[in-house]
Amino acid sequence: MKKYIPLLAIAVMSVFSCFLPAMTNAQTTISSASQSGIWTLSGSPYIITTSINVPANQTLRIEAGVHVQFQQFCQFDITGSLIAHGTDSLPIIFESTDTTGWYNDMIGAGGWHGIHFNQFQGTADSSEFVHCIVRDCKHGTVGNWNGIEALFVYRTLKVDSCEFYHNQSSYNMAEGVTILIQGGGSFEMSNSSIHDNYNRVCALRIGTGNYEPINIHHCHIYNNSSGAAVWAIQSNLLFEYNEVNDNSSIYDMSAICITGFRAVIRHNIIHNNVSENEAAVTGFEGKITIDDNLICNNHHTSGSCGLVDGGGGIHAMLNGASSWDSTRYYIRNNIIANNYSPYYGGGIYCYNTVVYATNNHIINNSAYFGGSGIYALGNLTDVHLQNNLFFNNCNYLGMTGNIQLSSIHLISYVNNWSEYEIPANIVGTATIFSGDTTHNVVGINPLMINPTQTCAYTDSALSSNFNLQASSGCIDAGDSLGSFHTTYDYLGNWRMMGNSIDIGAYEQIGEIINSTEENFQNEISLYPNPVTDQLTIFSQETTTTKNEDWKFVVTDVFGKIALSSDFANLSFNQKIDVSSLPAGIYFIKISDRKKIFTEKFVKL
Repeated sequence: MKKYIPLLAIAVMSVFSCFLPAMTNAQTTISSASQSGIWTLSGSPYIITTSINVPANQTLRIEAGVHVQFQQFCQFDITGSLIAHGTDSLPIIFESTDTTGWYNDMIGAGGWHGIHFNQFQGTADSSEFVHCIVRDCKHGTVGNWNGIEALFVYRTLKVDSCEFYHNQSSYNMAEGVTILIQGGGSFEMSNSSIHDNYNRVCALRIGTGNYEPINIHHCHIYNNSSGAAVWAIQSNLLFEYNEVNDNSSIYDMSAICITGFRAVIRHNIIHNNVSENEAAVTGFEGKITIDDNLICNNHHTSGSCGLVDGGGGIHAMLNGASSWDSTRYYIRNNIIANNYSPYYGGGIYCYNTVVYATNNHIINNSAYFGGSGIYALGNLTDVHLQNNLFFNNCNYLGMTGNIQLSSIHLISYVNNWSEYEIPANIVGTATIFSGDTTHNVVGINPLMINPTQTCAYTDSALSSNFNLQASSGCIDAGDSLGSFHTTYDYLGNWRMMGNSIDIGAYEQIGEIINSTEENFQNEISLYPNPVTDQLTIFSQETTTTKNEDWKFVVTDVFGKIALSSDFANLSFNQKIDVSSLPAGIYFIKISDRKKIFTEKFVKL
């Protein structure tokens, strides 16, 4: 899943960066504001003694390996184009000349004021920001309280393979953001890390307001403190294949906060985050889809946080200032395990909103007061639960049951698995109890392969296997009708492989056809192998391959998804761009609703 810069590479780069100025034996002082042209490696480091800018219709190119060192209070504004394209071994580093006093945000010394991609002015924006490191920024108490971020973007931009760390914005009169995506165009961040920043509000704030697409993928966001790790406000966000962990938040912030419009949060690992009042993933309003994530070992610390707070894994609510139909939550194919709330709602907390929770594993979560699996309250709350697996969620006050209701409007409970009959499993009241409850499954053990053994949030779920054993009572016990289920399961398998849909996040696969079986090998083949750029799937038009819906998934040797897509048939050559994959061994799985073809290939 993640392709962020490995710790070993970071260490190597850090060592390299320490000696680069000495090796180049050069230094360039920049004392004029307007900058364009080329900053070369031979002129590095560049010492910035005043705030600088790239004017409209101008371009500044910075070569790989250059160090740019800013004196305190200096800021880098770009109105034209900035081409900062480093490499894995020669990143471009933006840093402070002197970090003395960086930790004290009550003084101005020790940091600089960041890089600002302002609204572009010119004929064509050629800006690139690749393999760059940005560190040592701070607000301080001198100058403008706001508008000081390590990275500010108000234009279309792609950020790739970058690192943002050792930035702080904790002063209580500041916006308090490390990275601010303000709008002005689409934005993409990939293969990057945001870590060890200290923020009053958040490490990454997405506040476009104009609903341009924002895509954050294959990034690692960790060890940020005080504010939220990610906060999207009135945005059109796709947040996928990221790892978000070990962030700590205060007040009503959390690891991921969504306020307004639309967000899709999928294929992420969200773990070991700590907040004061909220769940790891908190939605305040908007059309929010939460699919195919591992959300585990998160907790919050306050047991008296109030009605609009709470939850260990997911908090779903409606902002009281918004219309009731502006907000919907689709929560599907997630592993929600070993999260804890000292209030209510260890797994999911719902307040005055509409939630469709389908095909989730809600396992070993805990809550102090109740609703260890799900807690729902508010007379506007509708909760639709279908094909979910509830098991061993713990209420510390001794109540049984996975679900607790507090005077909600509606609950629908259909084809779910639990160790309790409905009267013991669902505690509390709802005005309407709907759905066919005769097909829910009650059992002693759902027979997962290797789940966590306790409901403690310290029992790590990262290395557990929550997939179903072949004899599990969850197999074919679900119902697709009215479930809003996804096309694929948590692992990327077709959601319906047998006679019926399975309960939980996993779908048991049917017949597996390996490329070593000659009858199928003659119909599908891959070339070239090894491959550098494009992998071709060649198929003859046969009764096996034509007129079928197919999907391919590429995984690394650890089973993490690197690429995936759909195609209508296999009657023609299908080309897959694998140029972005690091060199190594991969497995490709090609499947329709009945068969799966697997093959190993080598990326050079």
